[in-house]
Amino acid sequence: MTRIAFAADDFTGATDALWQFRRFGLTGSLVTDVAHLHDRDDVIGIATTARTSADPASVVLPAFTALAALRPLVIQYKVCSTFDSSPQRGSIGAVVAALHRAGMARGPVPVLAAQPELGRCTWFANHFVRTGDEVHRLDRYPPARDHPVTPATEADLRVRLAEQGAGRTGWLPASPSEDDYRARAGDAAFVADAVTDEHIRGLGRLLLADAATRTPLCCVGSGGLSRALASALTSAPP
Repeated sequence: MTRIAFAADDFTGATDALWQFRRFGLTGSLVTDVAHLHDRDDVIGIATTARTSADPASVVLPAFTALAALRPLVIQYKVCSTFDSSPQRGSIGAVVAALHRAGMARGPVPVLAAQPELGRCTWFANHFVRTGDEVHRLDRYPPARDHPVTPATEADLRVRLAEQGAGRTGWLPASPSEDDYRARAGDAAFVADAVTDEHIRGLGRLLLADAATRTPLCCVGSGGLSRALASALTSAPP
Protein backbone atom coordinates (compact mmCIF):
# COMPACT_ATOMS: atom_id res chain seq x y z
CA MET A 1 0.00 0.00 0.00
CA THR A 2 1.34 3.43 -0.94
CA ARG A 3 1.83 5.66 2.10
CA ILE A 4 3.91 8.46 0.58
CA ALA A 5 4.20 9.53 -3.06
CA PHE A 6 6.42 12.12 -4.66
CA ALA A 7 7.06 13.82 -7.98
CA ALA A 8 10.61 15.13 -8.30
CA ASP A 9 11.71 18.05 -10.45
CA ASP A 10 14.54 15.96 -11.92
CA PHE A 11 15.97 12.45 -11.78
CA THR A 12 18.82 13.23 -9.38
CA GLY A 13 16.39 14.77 -6.92
CA ALA A 14 14.14 11.76 -7.22
CA THR A 15 16.94 9.42 -6.19
CA ASP A 16 17.72 11.63 -3.18
CA ALA A 17 14.08 11.50 -2.05
CA LEU A 18 13.83 7.75 -2.48
CA TRP A 19 17.09 7.24 -0.57
CA GLN A 20 15.73 9.19 2.41
CA PHE A 21 12.74 6.87 2.65
CA ARG A 22 14.83 3.74 2.16
CA ARG A 23 17.16 4.83 4.98
CA PHE A 24 14.24 4.41 7.36
CA GLY A 25 13.43 0.93 6.12
CA LEU A 26 10.49 1.85 3.90
CA THR A 27 10.08 0.02 0.61
CA GLY A 28 10.06 2.19 -2.48
CA SER A 29 10.15 2.44 -6.25
CA LEU A 30 11.04 5.15 -8.73
CA VAL A 31 9.51 5.44 -12.20
CA THR A 32 9.76 7.90 -15.06
CA ASP A 33 6.28 7.39 -16.52
CA VAL A 34 2.87 7.34 -14.83
CA ALA A 35 2.06 4.19 -16.80
CA HIS A 36 4.48 2.31 -14.53
CA LEU A 37 2.97 3.42 -11.20
CA HIS A 38 1.93 0.72 -8.73
CA ASP A 39 0.88 0.41 -5.09
CA ARG A 40 3.15 -2.44 -4.00
CA ASP A 41 5.56 -0.28 -1.98
CA ASP A 42 5.38 2.12 0.94
CA VAL A 43 6.74 4.90 -1.27
CA ILE A 44 6.47 5.57 -5.01
CA GLY A 45 8.10 8.42 -6.90
CA ILE A 46 8.09 9.88 -10.39
CA ALA A 47 11.13 11.64 -11.83
CA THR A 48 10.06 14.56 -14.04
CA THR A 49 11.78 17.30 -16.04
CA ALA A 50 9.97 20.14 -14.24
CA ARG A 51 13.15 21.89 -13.08
CA THR A 52 14.10 22.84 -16.63
CA SER A 53 10.57 23.51 -17.86
CA ALA A 54 9.14 26.93 -18.66
CA ASP A 55 5.76 25.52 -17.57
CA PRO A 56 6.52 23.13 -14.69
CA ALA A 57 2.89 22.96 -13.57
CA SER A 58 1.99 21.24 -16.84
CA VAL A 59 4.56 18.57 -15.96
CA VAL A 60 3.83 18.21 -12.25
CA LEU A 61 0.02 18.29 -12.17
CA PRO A 62 -0.47 15.14 -14.27
CA ALA A 63 2.03 13.37 -12.02
CA PHE A 64 0.21 14.51 -8.87
CA THR A 65 -3.13 13.44 -10.32
CA ALA A 66 -1.81 9.97 -11.11
CA LEU A 67 -0.17 9.66 -7.70
CA ALA A 68 -3.34 10.79 -5.90
CA ALA A 69 -5.16 7.82 -7.43
CA LEU A 70 -2.95 5.59 -5.25
CA ARG A 71 -4.45 7.30 -2.16
CA PRO A 72 -1.21 8.11 -0.30
CA LEU A 73 -1.21 10.14 2.90
CA VAL A 74 1.15 12.72 1.41
CA ILE A 75 2.32 13.77 -2.05
CA GLN A 76 5.62 15.66 -2.09
CA TYR A 77 6.88 17.84 -4.90
CA LYS A 78 10.61 17.20 -4.46
CA VAL A 79 12.77 20.24 -5.22
CA CYS A 80 16.43 21.09 -4.77
CA SER A 81 17.69 22.11 -1.31
CA THR A 82 19.05 25.30 -2.92
CA PHE A 83 15.53 26.09 -4.19
CA ASP A 84 16.78 26.08 -7.78
CA SER A 85 13.99 27.89 -9.66
CA SER A 86 12.93 31.19 -11.19
CA PRO A 87 9.71 32.72 -12.53
CA GLN A 88 10.84 31.75 -16.04
CA ARG A 89 12.26 28.26 -15.42
CA GLY A 90 11.20 25.53 -13.01
CA SER A 91 8.95 27.89 -11.04
CA ILE A 92 8.08 26.32 -7.69
CA GLY A 93 5.52 29.04 -7.00
CA ALA A 94 3.73 28.22 -10.25
CA VAL A 95 3.36 24.61 -9.11
CA VAL A 96 1.92 25.73 -5.75
CA ALA A 97 -0.59 27.97 -7.53
CA ALA A 98 -1.54 25.16 -9.92
CA LEU A 99 -2.19 22.76 -7.04
CA HIS A 100 -4.65 25.26 -5.61
CA ARG A 101 -6.35 25.91 -8.95
CA ALA A 102 -6.76 22.17 -9.47
CA GLY A 103 -8.33 21.79 -6.02
CA MET A 104 -5.61 19.40 -4.90
CA ALA A 105 -4.03 21.49 -2.14
CA ARG A 106 -7.18 21.96 0.00
CA GLY A 107 -5.29 24.21 2.41
CA PRO A 108 -1.84 25.77 2.72
CA VAL A 109 1.04 23.97 1.01
CA PRO A 110 3.93 23.34 3.44
CA VAL A 111 7.34 24.20 1.95
CA LEU A 112 10.51 22.81 3.56
CA ALA A 113 13.69 23.58 1.63
CA ALA A 114 16.03 22.85 4.54
CA GLN A 115 18.19 19.75 4.57
CA PRO A 116 20.52 20.25 7.55
CA GLU A 117 22.70 17.20 6.92
CA LEU A 118 23.69 18.82 3.60
CA GLY A 119 24.23 22.23 5.22
CA ARG A 120 20.97 23.71 3.91
CA CYS A 121 19.04 25.53 6.65
CA THR A 122 16.16 27.99 6.85
CA TRP A 123 15.68 30.57 9.60
CA PHE A 124 12.96 33.25 9.64
CA ALA A 125 12.15 31.94 6.13
CA ASN A 126 15.63 32.94 4.91
CA HIS A 127 17.65 30.13 3.37
CA PHE A 128 21.33 29.47 4.08
CA VAL A 129 24.03 27.18 2.69
CA ARG A 130 26.94 25.88 4.76
CA THR A 131 30.16 24.95 2.95
CA GLY A 132 32.93 23.82 5.28
CA ASP A 133 33.21 26.38 8.08
CA GLU A 134 31.42 29.10 6.12
CA VAL A 135 27.70 29.86 6.07
CA HIS A 136 26.28 31.83 3.15
CA ARG A 137 22.90 33.41 2.76
CA LEU A 138 21.46 31.84 -0.39
CA ASP A 139 21.63 35.03 -2.44
CA ARG A 140 25.32 35.42 -1.46
CA TYR A 141 26.30 31.82 -2.19
CA PRO A 142 28.20 32.10 -5.52
CA PRO A 143 26.94 28.90 -7.22
CA ALA A 144 23.33 29.91 -6.51
CA ARG A 145 23.72 33.68 -6.93
CA ASP A 146 25.58 33.34 -10.22
CA HIS A 147 23.56 30.49 -11.72
CA PRO A 148 23.13 31.27 -15.44
CA VAL A 149 19.49 30.13 -15.63
CA THR A 150 18.00 30.35 -12.13
CA PRO A 151 20.05 32.92 -10.18
CA ALA A 152 19.17 33.24 -6.50
CA THR A 153 18.46 36.94 -6.16
CA GLU A 154 16.65 36.64 -2.82
CA ALA A 155 17.21 34.47 0.28
CA ASP A 156 13.74 34.97 1.79
CA LEU A 157 11.83 32.05 0.32
CA ARG A 158 8.51 33.79 0.94
CA VAL A 159 9.60 36.51 -1.46
CA ARG A 160 10.87 33.94 -3.98
CA LEU A 161 7.55 32.09 -3.94
CA ALA A 162 5.55 35.31 -4.21
CA GLU A 163 7.64 36.39 -7.21
CA GLN A 164 6.82 33.04 -8.79
CA GLY A 165 3.08 33.47 -8.28
CA ALA A 166 2.43 31.17 -5.32
CA GLY A 167 0.08 33.59 -3.61
CA ARG A 168 0.12 34.55 0.06
CA THR A 169 3.06 32.77 1.67
CA GLY A 170 3.56 32.60 5.43
CA TRP A 171 6.29 31.44 7.78
CA LEU A 172 6.38 28.59 10.28
CA PRO A 173 9.06 28.78 13.01
CA ALA A 174 11.24 25.84 13.94
CA SER A 175 9.75 23.50 16.57
CA PRO A 176 6.24 24.89 15.99
CA SER A 177 3.32 24.18 18.26
CA GLU A 178 0.06 22.85 16.88
CA ASP A 179 -1.34 26.37 17.28
CA ASP A 180 1.55 27.79 15.23
CA TYR A 181 0.77 25.27 12.51
CA ARG A 182 -2.97 25.96 12.51
CA ALA A 183 -2.32 29.71 12.35
CA ARG A 184 -1.09 29.24 8.78
CA ALA A 185 -4.51 28.02 7.62
CA GLY A 186 -5.19 31.17 5.59
CA ASP A 187 -1.99 30.99 3.56
CA ALA A 188 -1.57 29.58 0.08
CA ALA A 189 1.77 28.19 1.28
CA PHE A 190 4.14 28.57 4.20
CA VAL A 191 7.91 28.27 4.50
CA ALA A 192 9.02 26.10 7.42
CA ASP A 193 12.22 26.83 9.32
CA ALA A 194 14.67 24.05 10.18
CA VAL A 195 18.28 24.11 11.30
CA THR A 196 18.62 20.74 13.04
CA ASP A 197 17.48 17.19 12.46
CA GLU A 198 15.19 17.56 15.47
CA HIS A 199 13.43 20.43 13.68
CA ILE A 200 13.00 18.21 10.61
CA ARG A 201 11.56 15.30 12.56
CA GLY A 202 9.19 17.47 14.58
CA LEU A 203 7.76 18.99 11.43
CA GLY A 204 7.29 15.53 9.96
CA ARG A 205 5.04 14.56 12.86
CA LEU A 206 2.91 17.67 12.37
CA LEU A 207 2.62 17.04 8.65
CA LEU A 208 1.43 13.47 9.10
CA ALA A 209 -1.14 14.62 11.65
CA ASP A 210 -2.37 17.19 9.12
CA ALA A 211 -2.43 14.55 6.39
CA ALA A 212 -4.97 12.58 8.41
CA THR A 213 -7.43 15.46 7.97
CA ARG A 214 -6.85 16.29 4.28
CA THR A 215 -5.47 13.24 2.53
CA PRO A 216 -3.45 13.54 0.42
CA LEU A 217 -1.49 16.41 1.92
CA CYS A 218 0.33 18.23 -0.89
CA CYS A 219 3.69 19.64 0.14
CA VAL A 220 6.91 20.92 -1.40
CA GLY A 221 10.44 20.34 -0.27
CA SER A 222 13.94 18.98 -0.47
CA GLY A 223 15.29 15.65 0.69
CA GLY A 224 14.91 17.16 4.16
CA LEU A 225 11.15 16.95 3.73
CA SER A 226 11.44 13.35 2.56
CA ARG A 227 13.46 12.63 5.70
CA ALA A 228 10.86 14.39 7.86
CA LEU A 229 8.05 12.26 6.46
CA ALA A 230 10.06 9.04 6.64
CA SER A 231 10.99 9.62 10.27
CA ALA A 232 7.38 10.32 11.20
CA LEU A 233 6.24 7.08 9.57
CA THR A 234 8.77 4.90 11.34
CA SER A 235 10.43 4.53 14.71
CA ALA A 236 13.79 3.26 13.50
CA PRO A 237 16.47 6.00 13.20
CA PRO A 238 18.85 5.62 10.23
